[in-house]
Amino acid sequence: MAAQNFKEHFATFTKENPTSTFEEWIDAMTNPQGSRDADVLLDFEGMAKVIDPKYYQGDCEERKFWNDNIADSGRAEVHALTDESLTSEGIADVLGDFMSDSGSDTGKTDVAPGADLMSFD
Repeated sequence: MAAQNFKEHFATFTKENPTSTFEEWIDAMTNPQGSRDADVLLDFEGMAKVIDPKYYQGDCEERKFWNDNIADSGRAEVHALTDESLTSEGIADVLGDFMSDSGSDTGKTDVAPGADLMSFD
């Protein structure tokens, strides 16, 4: 999405959704009604959405714009992921945080260091 378009979308979306999250904004912006959920990786009812990690990169214009424009709104700043965030332990912590933020009582997920998160054993 072009820079001007996401800025216009932000203004409209945050006005209409005053308690919205970064993930909800990205979902609404990248997945117009009726489109395929290309940038939403996990979306289970009652849980926070998990969006494409590209939106958490340090140079992500949408993330920077969000952080620059949420002052005094009560919304959470979105921090960039680091290389350490992309390990199996980091991903498990992020998913655990999403579950906690969504009201799940399961808390953090225990993952052995170096574990294969895609193993279905």
